[in-house]
Amino acid sequence: MDPLPVPSLAQTLERYLGAVAPLLSPDEQRLAEDAVTRTLDGAGPTCQADLVSFAASEAAAGRSWLSTEWLRGYLDVRTPLPLTSSVGFQIRIPASSAVAPPGPGPVESQVGERDQRADAATVVQRLAGVHLAWLRGELPGEQTPRGQQVCGLQRKVLAGGLRHPGPSTDEFRPADTSPRHRRIGLIVDDRFFVAPVSDGAGQPLPHARIAGAIDDALHQSAARGPAADPGFTAVSYLGSSQASGYLDRLLIDRANQRLYDCLTEVLFVVTLLRAPASVQEHLWRTAFWPGQAWAYTPITYQVSLADDFVGMHVEHSQVDAATLKAVLEHAQSDAWTATAEQRHAQEPNDDGERRQVRAEALEWTYPDALATELPTKIAEYQQHAGQLRLDTVRVPRPVPADMPFKVSDDALCQWVMLYAQVATYGQVGSTYEAVDTRHYRAGRTECLRSVTEEAVGLVRALLRDSAEARHLHEALEAHKSWIKACKTGQGVDRHLTGLAMVATGEDRDLPVLEDASYERLKRDFLSTSSIGDHDQIVAMCFAPTSDGGLGINYTALSDSYEFLVTSHRGQAHDVEEFLLRMQDAADALAALLTSMAQGAET
Repeated sequence: MDPLPVPSLAQTLERYLGAVAPLLSPDEQRLAEDAVTRTLDGAGPTCQADLVSFAASEAAAGRSWLSTEWLRGYLDVRTPLPLTSSVGFQIRIPASSAVAPPGPGPVESQVGERDQRADAATVVQRLAGVHLAWLRGELPGEQTPRGQQVCGLQRKVLAGGLRHPGPSTDEFRPADTSPRHRRIGLIVDDRFFVAPVSDGAGQPLPHARIAGAIDDALHQSAARGPAADPGFTAVSYLGSSQASGYLDRLLIDRANQRLYDCLTEVLFVVTLLRAPASVQEHLWRTAFWPGQAWAYTPITYQVSLADDFVGMHVEHSQVDAATLKAVLEHAQSDAWTATAEQRHAQEPNDDGERRQVRAEALEWTYPDALATELPTKIAEYQQHAGQLRLDTVRVPRPVPADMPFKVSDDALCQWVMLYAQVATYGQVGSTYEAVDTRHYRAGRTECLRSVTEEAVGLVRALLRDSAEARHLHEALEAHKSWIKACKTGQGVDRHLTGLAMVATGEDRDLPVLEDASYERLKRDFLSTSSIGDHDQIVAMCFAPTSDGGLGINYTALSDSYEFLVTSHRGQAHDVEEFLLRMQDAADALAALLTSMAQGAET
């Protein structure tokens, strides 16, 4: 597998000027051009040479030149992770199989007479089957649609582990990589339990035993009455600047240390949700609300016992959505649990004691001062989380059935958002779009800057009702050029991050990184992400990355485009206008594309 390339300095700076041009006034653009010239004439070439040398040494160690700086950027975050970088997902995992009664198919449906605890056990068994298959070295590698091998380093989260908060930076503590005799964590009513999930051969336990452990945890929690305040997850929602100190105080106690060791070593955590909710409410709570996860674990699956919702809370430093999508595709198959059921069928029916699985309850022993202080801190967190709102917008796909040439749905989705931005706010802000680069060794993502001069020209022409075919073709070519650059490791953002890393290490000045235009580019008004379809990941929810900005997950379906928009409630008036303007954008694009299709016919 090829290492992540280092683009040429001149190419990156030229593309950078193109990326910032739509965001700047003519005077600001001249200042940006001057900063680029001074970078090329100054320390830029030396920093570039240092980065190329560093890239070679990192490649020899199986990393990329971005690996260390990427993790540092995440692990240095001091603010609460769910409000900063973590992601909530709604996912598709069948809750029925040969061992559980079939249920309805739609994403949002009624529970009926199904046994939701048995369904939860099916989901857990499927997920455990995939995690354990990876640990046994049996999970097939992944390929891109073009047949390129995908780097599997992100799959290490399938072993478990824990991000541990420190006073100035965090660290990732890996779990055992053996598949044998592994346990999972269960969060019920903000209480923590551990239960076995694999046998001595590293295979998932049979469905009946997993269901028994779930049932036991639910019964134990119910018997204890209302959950204590603070609950198990409280510390993890406060951000590392506070969590590190609280954990230091907690881990003096041996029982607390044992709990934390168990949390680090579980294969994954599952939160069992008792209350019914709409899918949007479930998704919002999965992403932001306390009690849903230990926010420092890589993956906390969410399984509702009251409706059909299945989700994930994901700590983003170690893994990206594209890797999770491939993992979930495996979990949709019975293949990784078939062995467990075959072994179960061969066991003596009267061996009840050996078949029974219990859940072990573990809870923090809070010092009196901490028990008094934490509820106040969580209430403050809830006030911040409560300011985030989630809206769903679906617009018809604007491409006519008889379109004579291919039009990128990704580009059209970006233009819908750009149109709504210009129409609502009267100006253009920076937009971030993640592009998968895992076909390079230790690749993560590159940033596609979809706000091009050509895209802005198209949108402004649409708003004036004067758009022509040339506007669309020019914008399509610019978008295609950015995708190609990102996919081939020739993007701008990551390269500038690498240059900043070596410049800081050698105490050198790079004027381009100190110019106001660079800060303008990094301040994403729209932070956007798409996984491509609804097959495994139905939706994702994440906080805006800048004050006054929006976090948007979008999906191009066969007949429509779906947008999930996260914003702050203080922006309500403008955001409601933005959401309405997205429909106007789809209508305007549909009119242009229809006229182009008709013109091609004549």
